[in-house]
Amino acid sequence: MMNAPAAAPALRYCRRCEADHPESECRAVPAGSGTLLVCPTCGMVTGAVLRRDRRPLKDELADAVRWPAKGDNWITWLALGLGVVLFSKIPMVGGMLSLGALCSYVFVVVQRGARGEEEAPPAADFQSWWDLALPVMQGVAAMVIPALPLACALRLDGPARWALGLVGALWAVALLPAALASTAYGGSFSRALNPLPMFALVGRIPVDYARTVAVLAALAVAWLAAKGAAFGLVRVLLVPLPLLALPLSFALDVAMVFFPLAMARVVAVLLRERAEELGIGAPPGRVSAVSGGAAAGAAAPRRACAR
Repeated sequence: MMNAPAAAPALRYCRRCEADHPESECRAVPAGSGTLLVCPTCGMVTGAVLRRDRRPLKDELADAVRWPAKGDNWITWLALGLGVVLFSKIPMVGGMLSLGALCSYVFVVVQRGARGEEEAPPAADFQSWWDLALPVMQGVAAMVIPALPLACALRLDGPARWALGLVGALWAVALLPAALASTAYGGSFSRALNPLPMFALVGRIPVDYARTVAVLAALAVAWLAAKGAAFGLVRVLLVPLPLLALPLSFALDVAMVFFPLAMARVVAVLLRERAEELGIGAPPGRVSAVSGGAAAGAAAPRRACAR
């Protein structure tokens, strides 16, 4: 009869030492009505190490693709889709407002999903037009580095244009997800225009990044196919059944928001699952447990993955 594997010892994390220590080795220090556990090496207050089993990335990515329709997330999907489509109907500025609302929410999905949140974040509270314009400008800035070879190819002639264009297309497909991930996670123009975080993301997890790019490419192709099928269906119904075609077109446009949400979640899951390898810090977990609740949060917990 085989013995069950022994449970892993409880660990505490010291920020100053940047090391884990068994809880049994930490010294208990009274604090108010509770107790703090301090590092046996330097005396710094420690935080709990939260452990979870690491699933294969392909399983996590598959869940990410289904995420907009999971649980109550479909409500946010519907609400965002309605807002995006209604914004697009505003004369002259509707396209920019619609894109801004979508980009803003996509960035929030990446940021919060990368930090461990499972539920769809609430819709953003837009206080000014700038709240919609800024995400669009950041998204455009994120495309500068991936689009550079293609832009250079347009200035050439003959075979050189086609050769550089092919290289540029591959470069854009390979680097654009990293650029958008870096911009969304950092939330600044400096991150959008800095190629170093993009190259680091690709270089540190090349295999996992390639898998993620493949999933994103498949979603992009499915998005285009769905858009084409929806457009064709509405065109067919527009003349004989206009009263059906118009609301159907509206509903299909709302449904299409599924794809950018799924793509944002895929990027968030990659950042979450490979946070340690990327050096972006573990997502903030639950408040570290201390006896009696004294000084809760004195040391932020660190999440570790059981390998």
